[in-house]
Amino acid sequence: MTDKVLIVLQENSGRVPLPENVSPDLELLIFNVIDSLAETFEDLKSSLQAAGKYKFVVLLTDAAC
Repeated sequence: MTDKVLIVLQENSGRVPLPENVSPDLELLIFNVIDSLAETFEDLKSSLQAAGKYKFVVLLTDAAC
C-alpha cells in the first residue's frame, strides 16, 4: 500500500461563471458536462482507493457552493 493521499476539492453544483454572451443552450451543455465529470470522478476515486493507489481520500466538498 502506498502512502499517497488524494484530496478532492469539489464544487457541487456544476455551475461556473461563464461569459455573458454564452447562449443558454451552450451554458446548459457546459454545466451538464461538468456535472457528468464530477460524478465520473467520484466513481474513479473510489476505484483508485480500492485498488490501493491511495492510503487516504480526503473529501473537501462544500455543499453550500
